[in-house]
Amino acid sequence: MKILFTVNLNKPDAKAITEQAVKILREHGAVCLLDSKNQSAFDWPSCDCVNFSQLCGDFDMIITVGGDGTIMNAAKYSVFYDKPLLGINAGRLGFLAGLENTDLDKLPLLLEGNYVEHPRMMLKVIHVFKNGELHYTALNDAVLAKAALSSVIDVQVQYGQRGRMDYRCDSIIFSTPTGSTAYALSNGGPIADPDLSFIALAPICPHSLVSRTLLFSERSVIQVRLGEDNRTDAFLLIDGKNVGQVMPDDHIRIQQCENRLRLISLDHREFYEVVSKKFFH
Repeated sequence: MKILFTVNLNKPDAKAITEQAVKILREHGAVCLLDSKNQSAFDWPSCDCVNFSQLCGDFDMIITVGGDGTIMNAAKYSVFYDKPLLGINAGRLGFLAGLENTDLDKLPLLLEGNYVEHPRMMLKVIHVFKNGELHYTALNDAVLAKAALSSVIDVQVQYGQRGRMDYRCDSIIFSTPTGSTAYALSNGGPIADPDLSFIALAPICPHSLVSRTLLFSERSVIQVRLGEDNRTDAFLLIDGKNVGQVMPDDHIRIQQCENRLRLISLDHREFYEVVSKKFFH
C-alpha cells in the first residue's frame, strides 16, 4: 500500500507524530510518501517526496497530521483522485480526525483493510466572472463575506426558477452537514448528522427581525450575487480561506459535489459520541 502524508508543521507535535506513524506503517510493509512542501523538516530522500498538487493518483490513501484545517486542505485531492483520507489529530478540536495521536498502534489496521469509511458530502462552488470562472470544492462551507470593518453587504439568493431571497447582513454561510459543527455552529445553527445530505444557508448578523437557517435539498442549485444596492466589498471564502473578491457583476453557483469525501475512521466512534466528547466534556 502506498500512503501519502501531508503535515501541518505549525502543530507542535506534528513532526514527531508523523515520524512515529511512518515507522509503524513501514514496519508493516507500507510505502510512505511525503508532501514535498514538508520535505525540509524531515530527513527523507527526495524520491520519497512528491508534489501534492501535481499527483497523478499513484497512491492508495492520504494521511494528514494536523487539525481539521489540514484535513480540509487535503480533501479536494482525496475527492479528485477518489482516495480515502485519514486524519491523525495533532490539533485541538480535531473533529474530523479518524485517529487520535495517542492511538497510533491502530495504524496497521489500514493495511488489513480493517477500517470504516464515512462518505461526506461536499459542495461544488463556481465563481463566475466577466472573463471566466473558477471552480472550488468545500468540505465545510462557502461564505460570502464583507470586508473587515466595513458596512453590511446586500446579497441576492436565487433558487429554482422563481425563488429569491434578499439579505442585508455581515456575511452569509452555505454549509454541508459536516460544516454544521464549524462556522455555522458558531452562528447558532443546528448540529447535523453528516450522513444527511443538504445545503444549509445561514446569514450572519442579518438586518432583519426574522431570519433562520434554511435547508435546501442536496439536488438544489443555488445562485448568489451581490444586490443592486450593495456598496461594500465582498469576498468568497472556501473552508475558511479567502479565494478572491466578488465583483458586482459576478455570481456564485453552489451545488452538491458529484463525488464524496471518503473519510476514514479507525476508532469506530459514532458521530454523536464525538460530538459529546468534543463539545460537552
